[in-house]
Amino acid sequence: MSNQAIVLQVAHQDEPNHSNIENNIKQNLDVEPTDFLESKDTMVFPEGGYGWVVVLASFVIQAICLGIPSVFGVFNTAYLQPGSFEGTHSTFAIAFIGSTTLSCLGLFGIPSGRLVDVMGHRLMCVIGGCIMMSGLVLASYSTNYWQIYLCHGLLFGIGAAIAYYAALTIITHYFNKKKGLATGIAVAGAGIGGMFLAPLFRYLITTIGLKSTLRFAGIGSGAVVVSMAFLLVPRLPTSHGQPMDYAAVAKDPKFVRLFMIAVFGSLGYFIPFFFIPTFASRHGMSATDGALIVGLLNGASAFGRIALGFNADLLGHVNSLCLCISVASLATLLLWPFSTTFAILTTFGIIYGFFIGGFVSLLPTAIVQLFGVKNIGTIIGMVYSGIFVGYICGPPMAGLLLDSVTSTDAFGVQHTNFLPSILLGGGFLSMASLTSISLKLVINQ
Repeated sequence: MSNQAIVLQVAHQDEPNHSNIENNIKQNLDVEPTDFLESKDTMVFPEGGYGWVVVLASFVIQAICLGIPSVFGVFNTAYLQPGSFEGTHSTFAIAFIGSTTLSCLGLFGIPSGRLVDVMGHRLMCVIGGCIMMSGLVLASYSTNYWQIYLCHGLLFGIGAAIAYYAALTIITHYFNKKKGLATGIAVAGAGIGGMFLAPLFRYLITTIGLKSTLRFAGIGSGAVVVSMAFLLVPRLPTSHGQPMDYAAVAKDPKFVRLFMIAVFGSLGYFIPFFFIPTFASRHGMSATDGALIVGLLNGASAFGRIALGFNADLLGHVNSLCLCISVASLATLLLWPFSTTFAILTTFGIIYGFFIGGFVSLLPTAIVQLFGVKNIGTIIGMVYSGIFVGYICGPPMAGLLLDSVTSTDAFGVQHTNFLPSILLGGGFLSMASLTSISLKLVINQ
């Protein structure tokens, strides 16, 4: 077998050499792919070459599609300022805008993934980039809450979902043994993007204003995503609308657990991203300090996605997924409540960011590990549909708790107890951790 390629052969169970084929597939994996989903064709994975160009393009696209939503805390602070738009709205209402953007990754996961499988990665990525640009530019001209919600929250989110699935799933065309590392590098774009975009957007908002910043972000994001789309050269044919047994996938015990990990993990995932700036402000730190910590959190997340992806190729993707979610939940519950100084809050942000990055990079590779590459866009979309529940409910629930425990004293100073929201996020991540352990037990049966 060449060092430059891996040949995977998947056969029917009644063929005499089935066990040998299974052993080839299981190299560096925890378990074999599910038989009824895998292609019978021989597939060659270059494990490099032009694949690294595809990884680079996916990295940049991820930096926009997930980087901008991950720093919504900066926009959250700006939207809460008087005069941002007509009327005043609660922390819950503003957080709902950002959570809607993120929830679109789940809500439109199945249709986006299926469209990518059928229509191709390039075309869908171009369409997604144009929709993203339209959403943020239109938001800059919005004057009412519902307009901002539809444009910044929903329209931008739809475009980001379409481009995200196109950029994520094409990596499986080029990598198998190195898919953890390649996917980790690609999705690290979200962390790197967030690390630079948080202070950049904060600077732009304070210098040129919120509306001009939205226009800059919209035009820039659309141009970058569309240009990168032309580097996404597919190797495997599209499915051209071939039927898929959705029921068989949905009934698989491994799929059920992956779906629940997506639900619980997404419920807790973005609560620190959204509320660290407000937490920092309430504990005497500046808005710049809060934006910097969010940026460092995103940077640590980027590094974690690469490091944990490389680790997963050696130790198994499900094993590494269990580890990273467990440590992130413990950091949230045991460290964040006591992070009342800049140094400690920064420490929490780095630890949490590093390990929660594995949730992003290892969930899709675990899906590929368990179900193979055929119709992978659709299957990832099915699992990620669970993210809709988490992203649409997680941050708003935390915001609602904050509103309920926030009071104003006689001098007009607000006092907020962040502990209920912190425990909420840590509790959800703990449930994801327990479910990932359950997945491992099912695999080992």
